[in-house]
Amino acid sequence: MKIAVKDIPPSGLDIDGVLEKEDFTFEDESIECISPVKINARLECLGSVVSAKVSMLANFSVLCGRCLQSFESEIEKDVVLHYELEKCGNYIELGEDVRQEILLDFPSKILCSDDCKGICVHCGTNLNDNKCECKNNS
Repeated sequence: MKIAVKDIPPSGLDIDGVLEKEDFTFEDESIECISPVKINARLECLGSVVSAKVSMLANFSVLCGRCLQSFESEIEKDVVLHYELEKCGNYIELGEDVRQEILLDFPSKILCSDDCKGICVHCGTNLNDNKCECKNNS
């Protein structure tokens, strides 16, 4: 989402848009964006800085770090980003900053629930769904 600084009037600029799910790839393959990311932003020039108040809404398919089951997660987040005109030049690119902000919302270990029991290390049974019959788990 590229915005020309010259297009931001003194009264500010409101933007409603989407970033395509294909633009949201992560090194962590357990996270997959499953819908376009909705963006609402208010941009204002404040001297030598452009301030962007951004609201974002995104849906992801994620893999639980304990039971290895896939589940959906929604992230709704509001942030304020600042761009120094001297550094950003003629354009502001919100897309990568939005991607980074969303990535920061995921915990280091993603769980389907706080009380997820995981899987049996011996037979692979999902302990959330079934009781393990392994002799080692007596």
